[in-house]
Amino acid sequence: MNCKQLTGTMKVRIMQMSAASADGTMVARGMQAGAVKIWGGPTYGTDPAGEDARDRAQLEAYNQQLAAKKCKTLDLQAEMQAAAPAPKKN
Repeated sequence: MNCKQLTGTMKVRIMQMSAASADGTMVARGMQAGAVKIWGGPTYGTDPAGEDARDRAQLEAYNQQLAAKKCKTLDLQAEMQAAAPAPKKN
């Protein structure tokens, strides 16, 4: 991928991560994990911390590719904070 494609892929993934962090509750994840153990099926969404770590590692690898190609890298922390959903008001 070229610089523009890598940067675009990273920005889309950051937006997806911020949207996913607002989804689901502990109860919902527990119910899904229980259902997977009983009936089988996909486990995606049952381990958000593990998925976040994997996604963060992938973003860091992409950032290293940008640096290797002499492209402008992203400040991942700032990008993730900017993409984070605003807190809900009651």
